[in-house]
Amino acid sequence: MRRIRTTSAPLLVTGLLVAAGCGSGGGGGGGKASAAAPVTSAAPLAFRDVHRSDVSGVSIAPFTGMFERVAGSEPEWTALWNEHQHRGAIVSRPQVDLRSETVVAVFLGEQPSSGWAIDVVGVAAIDSHTLEVQVAVTRPTGQPSGTPVNPCHFVAINRTGPLTFAVRDVTQASVTTPLDDVHGELVLAPTRRGGQTLAFLQDGEATPRELTDPTTLTAAGARAGSTLLLTGDAEQNPLGATALPEAVRVVSFTLDDVAVTGALEARAGGTALRDGEGTLYEPVGPLATALLRRPLGRPLRVTGRLEPGHRSAIAGAVGLRVSSHRPTVTIALRVAGGLAGTDNAFTVDDLPRTGAYRLHERTVVFPDQARKGAGRLAEAERAGLERLVDAADLRRQPSVFRPQFPLLDVPTTSLVLADAQGQVTVTIEAGATLPAAVQALVSALQGHAQRAATFRTLERGTYSGVAQPGVTVARDAAALRALWAAHAGTGPGVAMPVVDFSRQVVVAVFQGRQSSGGYGIEVRALERVGDELHLSVTRRTPAPGQVVTLAFTSPYHIVVVDHQGATGDVYVDGARP
Repeated sequence: MRRIRTTSAPLLVTGLLVAAGCGSGGGGGGGKASAAAPVTSAAPLAFRDVHRSDVSGVSIAPFTGMFERVAGSEPEWTALWNEHQHRGAIVSRPQVDLRSETVVAVFLGEQPSSGWAIDVVGVAAIDSHTLEVQVAVTRPTGQPSGTPVNPCHFVAINRTGPLTFAVRDVTQASVTTPLDDVHGELVLAPTRRGGQTLAFLQDGEATPRELTDPTTLTAAGARAGSTLLLTGDAEQNPLGATALPEAVRVVSFTLDDVAVTGALEARAGGTALRDGEGTLYEPVGPLATALLRRPLGRPLRVTGRLEPGHRSAIAGAVGLRVSSHRPTVTIALRVAGGLAGTDNAFTVDDLPRTGAYRLHERTVVFPDQARKGAGRLAEAERAGLERLVDAADLRRQPSVFRPQFPLLDVPTTSLVLADAQGQVTVTIEAGATLPAAVQALVSALQGHAQRAATFRTLERGTYSGVAQPGVTVARDAAALRALWAAHAGTGPGVAMPVVDFSRQVVVAVFQGRQSSGGYGIEVRALERVGDELHLSVTRRTPAPGQVVTLAFTSPYHIVVVDHQGATGDVYVDGARP
């Protein structure tokens, strides 16, 4: 504590030490700082904000810590304000009634980046002539950014006359909560500047934590929707990139290999988890026992890491070390049948939580034009769809809706709902009249399916002119011509495919020249994450002892992606080509 006394000139006091820690407010007018420690030997006094800024012309040399200025008269107030406005934007001097108020300004001194702040958080009368001014300092969280700042806070105290001021730093140390191997999911959080950044949502919690530095995670291929085990430190986040109340500093992490929605089913050799794509997993690890006690046939959201060396007792199953599991709800719109042999399905796999969806559209007549895609509904879309499912109340609907006059050779639509109560299917024959709530649900699912980003095969084979492994993305006709010339050559017999680049992009993956057959490469999945497109690729190599051709090969897969407005970066296996 240091005491200062008013005089006829602006008063300067130096030497107060800045306590380490962070509060809950910020400079530049953004909220209050950390709460002051209670004063038991002094009577609180009223004060009001006059001005707060990150820039000030008031300085002290040599700088030894935070400092204060006091103005008890018009000349003092004018001189202090003019010195403060020497740098930065010109702001008119605030009105202060110096007949009943005294101005006290506290300055933190120049700091290297944004995120620093100083706030007067309390004033108290120790005796009739001595006032205590309590200040709190906020430190930046996250990555330092911006230009140097000189934070300050001006207040008007409802006292005048010869006064002695005792200034006390009451900054409270930031409360840090260790996170040790907690499981959760990466989500997108809006930033203060209108963008989005990654945040960590721990299992069982409603509010995510901002990641102070997501670069190590993104470098490892993590993105929104990735699940992981994380070790780090959670702390207050008053001046982070987002308005989230807490941030987490990552110490170490382990990304899950899969996050799938499926159901348990009895198989020869044990119980397996089958996901929506038909893949079988044998759950292993400490959490597997609890997972396997769940009812068969109910939708579950399960995450974990693959165990490639695990010898499964279940034919065709791969080992999955479970990191989390929870019940969920799925809703699907299926259209099947008709002359073309339609087989289309749009499924929201995790309706109550993530809104993760997948789309598969194909016909028997044009099997090469099959389209696939996946992604996540925006939160408003997910919540709206959940309300429509509740309103439709499919368990109270007839199992079949038939038209008055049946239509022949047209596909049949089905609504399939699966939750903790089991699965229910409502069949809708072409031309049937539906209740308004059911029709609204069908229309919503159709709309989401039409807006989903998808991909289809443009060409896939074993022999490409591209001899080096890699990925090429073509966003315009010139880039496609260059790609096709490298892949197929040029000449009268080479036809370049027609692509509508206003809504499509071409992605080509090459395995490179191989010394024999038995190799292959395939784009297996597309997921939309915000405006980004993430493609997953599988590569096949010949098994030991496999009979293969001895000719050189160069496997490739070229797909056209209908991005539906997702014009951000394209990632292949987590990397940007």
